[in-house]
Amino acid sequence: MSTPIWYIFHGRFPSEKAASLWTRETARAMREAGASVTILAPRRLGVSAGPSHLLHTEVAYLKTLDFFGIPPLRSLAFWISSVTFGVTTLIYLLRHAQKTDAIFSNEPQAMSLVSLFFPHCFYELHVFPTRKTFLFRTLLRRMRGIVAITAWMANELTRTFAIAPRRIIHVPGGVDVTAFSIDMEKEEARKTLNLPLDAPIVLYTGHLYEWKGVETLAQAAVLLQGSALVVFVGGTLADVATFSRKYGSSPRIKIIGHQPHEKIPLWQRAADILVLPTSGKASIGRHYTSPMKLLEYMASGRPIVASDLPSTREVVSENTAMLAEADDPHSFARAIKALLADEAEGERLAREARKRVEQFTWAKRGETIVEFIRHAAPNT
Repeated sequence: MSTPIWYIFHGRFPSEKAASLWTRETARAMREAGASVTILAPRRLGVSAGPSHLLHTEVAYLKTLDFFGIPPLRSLAFWISSVTFGVTTLIYLLRHAQKTDAIFSNEPQAMSLVSLFFPHCFYELHVFPTRKTFLFRTLLRRMRGIVAITAWMANELTRTFAIAPRRIIHVPGGVDVTAFSIDMEKEEARKTLNLPLDAPIVLYTGHLYEWKGVETLAQAAVLLQGSALVVFVGGTLADVATFSRKYGSSPRIKIIGHQPHEKIPLWQRAADILVLPTSGKASIGRHYTSPMKLLEYMASGRPIVASDLPSTREVVSENTAMLAEADDPHSFARAIKALLADEAEGERLAREARKRVEQFTWAKRGETIVEFIRHAAPNT
């Protein structure tokens, strides 16, 4: 029998952001695992629903107050949108959902309201609460179950909030392994993308946020010898402009900007080395993130240099990646040089990473969450 799940997502959907992709792929995987999934998303100005065959699930767009485009109200826009979206979500569920249906989300405002009326609520924890802990304690204790995306957060939930371990499950992010295992040689990928054929290419794909550590990689690029080219793929228009002003003049750096997600496997196929330079200065990098990008790197069959952080080590080790000291450009430069000089070691690491990533598919993630929802015990 199909398990009805209402998936609440307060964000532009679909969009280029990782959170939107995470939501889409998790919903699709849960649906393939036998659940009946409907995403509830805000109706945002200037955002179309997109082709249904790309969304892979049902989506209901709900009214919200959208002030993001009004500069004087931008600082309050998120709070206003969150509150109004929470109210319209509750009204929609009271009209369309059964009390026995499962509600799944990582949106605290919406879940605070919805959990007062629906007993089968499941919270996906992406950021560990360090402020307003009383409110979060109250919210989390109303949940039938909690999905923590890192093992550190799963353990901390029990230690800090005294939540019973049986109500917590650790489920990291996922990857579509087939999509990133494209049958194309490196040279062909470079020709397609108009990249140099004879230069070693070190590639980063993702946003240009500070906690992503992209400045560390940009500074490491200056320390590389020979003809190595460091390519950055991704970022919003504003972030790309800022990053380009700072680093775009370097002959060792090429800044591409945002690319459609379906083209990322091609970019990664063109690289000699893939880099995940996550910063350790903020908790989101050290403990909270379950990096989809790292899983996509592993599926691409290219050697990886990654920050040596607890969040990274939940996925890779010295046997599957070259680990460098977070926020240290010299450490990253040394690791990149070592891999460029030892092709056999790079190939070995890439093979081991490719084997390990089979444990982190979206399909397995969906199956695990759906089973957890079906068998979750009451909140006692």
